[in-house]
Amino acid sequence: MSLQKFENNLFQLAVKTENGETLFDVETVARSLGIVDVKNNTEYVRWKRVNSYLGNSSPQVAKGDFISEPMVYKLAFKANNALAEKFQDWLATE
Repeated sequence: MSLQKFENNLFQLAVKTENGETLFDVETVARSLGIVDVKNNTEYVRWKRVNSYLGNSSPQVAKGDFISEPMVYKLAFKANNALAEKFQDWLATE
């Protein structure tokens, strides 16, 4: 199980494969989708919002957790900002 990084000029994702399933680092996904706050020039993931977007049927996620590809899509479709739109465009073409 090795960690890979996918990046372009907009974002960077950490991805691993476990038991044949591709899993995505939820923190890098949230940052790529702009689900963050900035305080004192430091970016913080809005974990409460991330978990609300994933819904009650999913376990709570936090820094260090990995999520499945369908959960990435769920976050991407619920995020509503310019950065998320660029991420959605990338998802649709890759």
